[in-house]
Amino acid sequence: MDVVVVGAGLAGLSAARKLVAAGKTVAVLEARDRVAGRTMGGILSNGVPVEMGGQWVGPTQDVVLRLIEELGLETFQTFDQGEALTVVDGDVVRYSDRTYGLPPESAVEAGGLWDQLEALASTVVLGEPWETEGAADLDRQTLDSWLVSHTEDSLARRFFRILVPALFSAESPELSLLHFLFYAKSGTSLDSLMNTTGGAQERRVVGGTHLISERMATALSDAIRLNSVVRTIHQDGTGAVIKFHIGYDTPFWRDDGLNGSVWSFDDAFNVVLDNSPNDGSCGYWSASLKAPTPAPPVC
Repeated sequence: MDVVVVGAGLAGLSAARKLVAAGKTVAVLEARDRVAGRTMGGILSNGVPVEMGGQWVGPTQDVVLRLIEELGLETFQTFDQGEALTVVDGDVVRYSDRTYGLPPESAVEAGGLWDQLEALASTVVLGEPWETEGAADLDRQTLDSWLVSHTEDSLARRFFRILVPALFSAESPELSLLHFLFYAKSGTSLDSLMNTTGGAQERRVVGGTHLISERMATALSDAIRLNSVVRTIHQDGTGAVIKFHIGYDTPFWRDDGLNGSVWSFDDAFNVVLDNSPNDGSCGYWSASLKAPTPAPPVC
């Protein structure tokens, strides 16, 4: 055996695939009883496939887009027509602009913070982020401490405290400012990370992203060893993320001119998105929430 790969997710299977192509013998050890890691498929009661983990692909994600095509899979455009909703302090606001439904003053403040973070992200050295000017200072701060020191607008801070778990599955006090900036630049920009059309949520894989791993695993065949735990790696049980889906007979919100996107400042699940199949044969929303952690200080 030339190489042992730990984990049969997208990264592990891609590495194993390249090694086999280079003539190496490989064993892929996976602790679960399935491949695909953080991408996981499920089936609704009506037989429609649903993605229980990571699901979107978009512009600039060239490697996975090439892989999807190479494996004979197809993508389809994420539904993105109509207005979105924001729930804040009991009020429901419809919007179709870049304000995210925030009151004018808070929208301007959040936009200013956004621009400052984009400017900082543009300075990050992607290949060696620790070589970024002021990297040590950026890494000593959390994103949340930066927000507190840069605005007194509570709604603007709350906006970013909702945005961060949606992107990182972590809270803003848990996130190094340098890592946030590195991630933003890696995804081209915050705009690209947040947008549907033209952004990271632009397309979905027909049948689900778990099919990418499953097709790679089929080609690797006997190299995959499921239920094989590597016991020298340890992981604690904190910081879990829960994703859930709610299904309906039809995507009824579209008839009301809504795109299915909801931001809530009031609820445990803060970001909800239209996750209906391409043919619109039924409607379902997906949402995620992070397991409770100590709340950031009120400032």
